[in-house]
This record gives sequence, structure tokens and C-alpha cells, in this order.
Amino acid sequence: MPALVEGVVETVGGEAAARNVTIDTQLPDDAVHLVADTKRLQQVLWNLLSNAVTFGRDGGRVRLVVTAEAETVSLAVEDDGPGIDPAFLPHIFDPFRQADELSPRATGLGLGLSIARQIVEQHGGTITAANRPGGGSVFTVCLPVQSRVHA
Repeated sequence: MPALVEGVVETVGGEAAARNVTIDTQLPDDAVHLVADTKRLQQVLWNLLSNAVTFGRDGGRVRLVVTAEAETVSLAVEDDGPGIDPAFLPHIFDPFRQADELSPRATGLGLGLSIARQIVEQHGGTITAANRPGGGSVFTVCLPVQSRVHA
């Protein structure tokens, strides 16, 4: 898990540096081993971190917190930006949807979060989005430790 997280943070690092965004990571002390498709989990984590850097505030902070329980691993990506329009939250994982399609920061097709949800669900997990009290958003991925990829 540390190598996966470090690799994704490094990949997003240039974008974060350009916006003067700090990425903090918090990993469990004990090793976490998932039975999962590592490349697909990298894709999910990259999407969440990239979105947090893009839609957070300039000079802000993004946190990635990984916690491990006996049966599950959770990855939470938090930013300190403006958060997500509450009316849009129920649609955040819908394909081809973006909260502010007119925003210069909304440059994609609106597929990233939909694909992330599909990948997480194929691993037997869940992904949620919420606004943080005081501002910002948090996306949380929960995966079973012994997940199996379902075709």
C-alpha cells in the first residue's frame, strides 16, 4: 500500500506544485495487503487526488488517510476547497456529469468518478462523497481486505 500511495502522490505532485497545494498522507503503521488489481486502484486513487488538487483551493491542502481494520481498508481523500453543491452530490458518480461544466477547471468528460465507482464496486467495495464541515469535500473508498475482482 505505501508504494501505491507514494506512486500516485508523485504522479499528482506536479499539478499540486503548480497550484501550491500540499498533499499530506497518513498510512497505517502495519502493512496492508489487499487482494486487488493494483493498477485499477492506482487509477481510482489518481482520480480522487487529481480532483482534490484541481477543485481544492490554490495554496490549499489535500489529505489522503488510509486506515485498516480487520476486514476493510479505507482511503479518504479530503480537500479544503469550496466543497460540492449539495444538489449535485446525488449525481457525483453519474457518467458525463460535472458540477460546474462552465468552470475552467472542469476540463474532463465527467467520466472519472463514474469509472472509479465501477472499479471500487468490482472489488466488492464502496465509494462515497460528502462535504466536510467547515468547507471542502471528502471521498471515501472502503474495500474488503480479501476483495476479489468480479468480471
